[in-house]
Amino acid sequence: KILMLGFDEKFIRTWDYYFLYCAAGFRSRTLGNYQ
Repeated sequence: KILMLGFDEKFIRTWDYYFLYCAAGFRSRTLGNYQ
């Protein structure tokens, strides 16, 4: 579905990495939700 929007595999892998990085940061309490 994302490919049909014109995004390539590299873009998808980059966002997957970013979301996994954020998830790990929240799980380890390295990152927080500050507003």
